[in-house]
Amino acid sequence: MKHKNGCGCYACEKGLGALVQRERELMETYGWYAHIIGNPDGTLNYHTHGLEGYDHLDLQVVLPLRSQLIHEIIAGIVTRIQDGEKFEEDTDYEGVIKNFKIRFLLAVENSRNVLRLIFPDAEGNLDRDKMTDPLYKRQYHRIGTSYDGHRN
Repeated sequence: MKHKNGCGCYACEKGLGALVQRERELMETYGWYAHIIGNPDGTLNYHTHGLEGYDHLDLQVVLPLRSQLIHEIIAGIVTRIQDGEKFEEDTDYEGVIKNFKIRFLLAVENSRNVLRLIFPDAEGNLDRDKMTDPLYKRQYHRIGTSYDGHRN
């Protein structure tokens, strides 16, 4: 498997079989793993796998932040999920990420329901209509009908 433009992803570097093996190892060790996919338009799709084992939807981030930062944030949230906390759609949470208020919205990632983490803009706005930065508004794009017919 080779992506375009000298991609350095794990699958291109090690091969698809090695990727599948690595995912198995991560599931056995941590109970979850994540993928990050960059898109040509500058957006990304960071998403988890395995949280259904904790009776929770997997998580997704589409705001183009540094991958290490996203992983640290999601790993902290996953630890809370592993400890029994449940995050719900259309709900705002304070204190999950320092002093920021965040929101989770139901979204679809590759034909499966996920909870998309919505970050506030520089003014602290979580509502799409109040956001002035188009980059932050893009977090609301591609939220549609899920594979089970639930309207998002």
